[in-house]
Amino acid sequence: MVNDECRMSNEELWRALRSVIIFFLVICMVTERANYYHFSVKPAKA
Repeated sequence: MVNDECRMSNEELWRALRSVIIFFLVICMVTERANYYHFSVKPAKA
């Protein structure tokens, strides 16, 4: 039973870690795209 509980906690831990990694990846992609858009549009307008 202890092994099952450890396995469950490990699965939950990996799931949380994966969700956090995906969250950071999305933020990095959004910020990168925003910076690219900002730097590519500003000189064109100016």
